[in-house]
Amino acid sequence: MSACSLPLLHTRQLIRSVSDSSMELLQQLETRTAAVEVGPVSIAKAAVNEPAVREQLTFCFAEWVRLYQQSYNVEKSFVDFVVQLQKQGILNGEEISSLFFRVCAEVSVDSYIKHKAAGGTPATGIFQPVDAFAKLITFMIKYHADPTGANNDKAKVHYMTKVLSIVVLVLANSHEELGPHFQQKPFFRFFSSLLSNLSAIEVHLGPAYYQILVALR
Repeated sequence: MSACSLPLLHTRQLIRSVSDSSMELLQQLETRTAAVEVGPVSIAKAAVNEPAVREQLTFCFAEWVRLYQQSYNVEKSFVDFVVQLQKQGILNGEEISSLFFRVCAEVSVDSYIKHKAAGGTPATGIFQPVDAFAKLITFMIKYHADPTGANNDKAKVHYMTKVLSIVVLVLANSHEELGPHFQQKPFFRFFSSLLSNLSAIEVHLGPAYYQILVALR
């Protein structure tokens, strides 16, 4: 994928861009509850930050990474994958869907850090989970629609803004936890891959494409 020059990825600028509403979302993810059914485990009225829920969401993302790496037709695999997520209730609630995207971001970044420590390189797939996450979001935006049918463009932009807020929260937390050892490359890779993927589906996004670019500024 092409490398993009992204001034918005300067760490301090991104951290400053975390809005009060985004921080409130993080608090909701940590404290609110939801009734969800994830994979083989049924969790009724379980806190979304319980280990069992996060473990199942991590498993779901790992399955997506596998599909991304091995599928002949990734987009077709995406459709089947999303159908399963919907059946499990992962995309049906605000808290659980937001946690899913947060887990995807955290797992992909953690994977990069672990592979880097083990001597991994782009040639050995060090960025594969990050690229898979960017592709997942791209397809999500492409197929997302307003449930009421009123304004699909606005719905796509709102969905993208939600995901970006979560990714920036993960970035801010990682920067705070790692301090001088903060790894910015997986975040740069995510945003550059996302921009490249969105550009490839510009014709499908229509007017929403430019609004999404504004959300990325």
